[in-house]
Amino acid sequence: MNIQVPPITAYNLNEGQKAAGDKFLEFLFSDDREFIISGPAGVGKTYLMNYIIDNTMPRYLEMCKLIGVKPEYTEVVMTATTNKAAQVLGKATGRPTQTTASFFNLTVQNNFQTGETFLKQTNKWKIHQKLIIFVDESSMIDTNLWRMVHDGTLNCKLVYVGDRHQLAPVSEDLSPIYKQNSPMVELLTPVRNAGQPALMAICQQLRDTVATGIFQPIRPVPGVIDHMDGPQMQAELDQTFQQQNPNARILAYTNKQVIRYNDYIRGMRRLPASFQPGEVLVTNSVLHHRHGNIAVEMEVEVLRDSGFNQVMVDADHDVRLDVQVLDLKDQFGDVYQDVMFPTNREHFDQLTKYYKRMKNWSRMFYLVNNFADLRPRDAATVHKSQGSTYDTVFVDLGNISTCNIPSQVARMLYVAFSRARSRVILYGDLAQKYGGLDLS
Repeated sequence: MNIQVPPITAYNLNEGQKAAGDKFLEFLFSDDREFIISGPAGVGKTYLMNYIIDNTMPRYLEMCKLIGVKPEYTEVVMTATTNKAAQVLGKATGRPTQTTASFFNLTVQNNFQTGETFLKQTNKWKIHQKLIIFVDESSMIDTNLWRMVHDGTLNCKLVYVGDRHQLAPVSEDLSPIYKQNSPMVELLTPVRNAGQPALMAICQQLRDTVATGIFQPIRPVPGVIDHMDGPQMQAELDQTFQQQNPNARILAYTNKQVIRYNDYIRGMRRLPASFQPGEVLVTNSVLHHRHGNIAVEMEVEVLRDSGFNQVMVDADHDVRLDVQVLDLKDQFGDVYQDVMFPTNREHFDQLTKYYKRMKNWSRMFYLVNNFADLRPRDAATVHKSQGSTYDTVFVDLGNISTCNIPSQVARMLYVAFSRARSRVILYGDLAQKYGGLDLS
């Protein structure tokens, strides 16, 4: 995406955004390689990205012309760490956006010696030069991806956009991007939900908890932050999820609890155990299919149910798996035919754990890569919700309290509450060690 000098677009910036734009201009003339834009949801990070491209970059080109130097950077690339984040960013900015791994030509590979996965450069890998590369949802960048991004760039400017208080990469305490002493701007003035002070206040409280490690009680605010008992929660779920509702989601800590919620809602809707044509589902893990990969949290619609089948998983031990065969369509209209979905998820999970325990990595990866983990979109783990927003969010405090890592609980609470645009509904008791509830 090449930068054009005129015309400069009018933007209505707050003081924090103006200061961030000025600091970014300084960054372009500096020797620094990385720049961080951090801030909670709703403070205008995407708006600032658009401003930087439309206004700050033309200012940079004009200043280069005035001082008689050739501009180092004339092209901007938009990326995000996940497919879902890339879709959201592309829609919000109206600019071409792809995943960071796709832009750098990286692919996930299986390690049949350890049972782990790792990023690997494809044969299309190359070193990018003199680009400004935005990376959205950057708090999810782990050490491996960070190193690969640096290996794949020369004389580039890397702009990381995210929230340093959100959930960290798996098995890491903090993304390495926040450990490099890079110049950083932090946006804190809300521009979305500014008319909902109770939500703004609780999100700031939980954000402070992430920073300090000190938990404070959570106080409900009727109509905005509601705490419900069992019967009230059931009635609210029945009303909210009578039909598929993309504007509300239930968030919990464990997959087991998420499955319970989704099973309850299917039963409430009087749906059979098998998925039906017209249902919208989400993928819980990457699915490798002959028509292409289906990314995590990708929404897919069931087009056709081709019935049930039995697949041989391990011929040496006569292990078979019962599956439902589905045709799926993603948000872009791409169709994936004959996707195999295990009808007995518990059996599938037991097989995966067994082969992992036996270090039979070929069978484990066969299961993980070739059978879809499809879920109704009504409930999800807090980790999977990162990067999404909903009008109403249900938060299972009791389930979150079962986590024994205080720093992770702090980030989960912050992420869960900050997904909501207008209302948070709480269920269960928050452990006292995590601040508890103030119901006075």
